[in-house]
Amino acid sequence: MSTRTLFLVGYLLIAMALVGLQVAAHRPSWRVATIGEIVRATKRRRVGWVALVVAWWWLGFHVLARSSALEP
Repeated sequence: MSTRTLFLVGYLLIAMALVGLQVAAHRPSWRVATIGEIVRATKRRRVGWVALVVAWWWLGFHVLARSSALEP
């Protein structure tokens, strides 16, 4: 298994966990925050804003902006 495949599987697991969290948040018997509520709570402080900007930068740099031409 290549490193790229391993990372793609990791991203897929993270995405599935987020979908599972969102589904669980909409069940009336469970007390789980939705993704929107988590982001709103994170944005209340400056550290949260910085963390969100860094997370979006990291995601964009590693997933969206990388060119396959750079790999050997």
